[in-house]
Amino acid sequence: MARRRKLRKWLVYVLAGLAVMVIAAVLYLLINFNIKFIGVKSVHDDAKTYKTKACLAFYPDSDSGKKRAQSICENAPKDSIFDYALIPYGDYYLVQYSEGTSYYVDHDYNDLTVREISPEGRVIISDYLRYSMKKDEIDEAYTYDFLVSTYYENIDLSQCTYRVDGKDLVVHFKPYDYDLYIPLKYMQEPAGIDLGYENELYLKPRYVSDKRKMIAFTFDDGPDMSLATSSQIVDKLYEFDSSATFFLIGYRLGEKQINFCRESVEKGMEYGSHTQNHPNLTGLSASSAADEIMIPYHDLYDNQYGFGYMMKTFRPPYGSTNATVDSCTSLTAVLWNVDSLDWSYRLKYDHDTCVDVICDKVISEADENDVVLFHDIYQTSVDAACELVEYFIKEGYQIVSASELIDAVGLQGKTHFSGQ
Repeated sequence: MARRRKLRKWLVYVLAGLAVMVIAAVLYLLINFNIKFIGVKSVHDDAKTYKTKACLAFYPDSDSGKKRAQSICENAPKDSIFDYALIPYGDYYLVQYSEGTSYYVDHDYNDLTVREISPEGRVIISDYLRYSMKKDEIDEAYTYDFLVSTYYENIDLSQCTYRVDGKDLVVHFKPYDYDLYIPLKYMQEPAGIDLGYENELYLKPRYVSDKRKMIAFTFDDGPDMSLATSSQIVDKLYEFDSSATFFLIGYRLGEKQINFCRESVEKGMEYGSHTQNHPNLTGLSASSAADEIMIPYHDLYDNQYGFGYMMKTFRPPYGSTNATVDSCTSLTAVLWNVDSLDWSYRLKYDHDTCVDVICDKVISEADENDVVLFHDIYQTSVDAACELVEYFIKEGYQIVSASELIDAVGLQGKTHFSGQ
């Protein structure tokens, strides 16, 4: 008898529990059921469904796809239905919703992932980080320490995360809490992804702030490929996200020299003509002076090894010019207002003393918006210029090309410019 009572008691408990479960199930259905969602299907047979009473969202089968569907439904109006388009992009699909959410997945619906950046990609990321943070006028981007740490040989990508946004690869730099946008037309191959964009030749971006101090470095008589002095100063300028104008002598230019100029332009340098043979232009006819000025121009623009580069400036040898010279070219004659006298000091002093004397002279005379004259064919000149690059960066200057300085001070179209 007691056993039967105990059994009936347990049976009551079980039935009560089942009743609670049934009621809970009914309540859940009432809360989450929406008659408008009955029979609604995705255009994709393998789509998964995320549903609340107010929202129905389809998504490709992945954990991240479900999270995005949940996010879409969180702020959706009542009775919303969201399906997605699956658009092929190279080796990936773009998952796109009408409310604006979009992201890339591979053919297994896994999120696009950047696993490794090539050496070329490190260069592009370094260039764009400096350019973008400077353009955003972030003070740190103009400091010596920042430029050292973000040089492509030093830059730390270990804490970076990557995503694709439209036509850009977005690199998030955790140390700076900064999102860097780089066009995919430059970064597909370096990032090891193919979204079907046509790859384009990369050219380093340059930004010069008119809110900050600047000084123009200029170098005459190169390029010199025997001692590699020209490449040394180009590399130093590039290391500190700087530029300069190099005035070329035409008779020095062959295939090797022009290829070097092309590489330097890709690093942000400017080239101008220092004539074909370094004559005093004021003793020539207009046509002869024009030939002297324009032969180096065409060497880089459209002659045998030219690469389409159009010079904006020239430097008359010895700084000598007159009305005849002015009339024979549309290029701006760039003179100078700080002469390093590097060519003369090398004949008077040993190497180290010469470098010190050049540095002291430029530091004592140069100021904001000045144009400084050097020569990139002497080792002492280049060693001094390399030290001066670091000195002026530490002093808060931007080291710029002559054309960048002309543009910054609003003197475009001037016949002559020698600093301000």
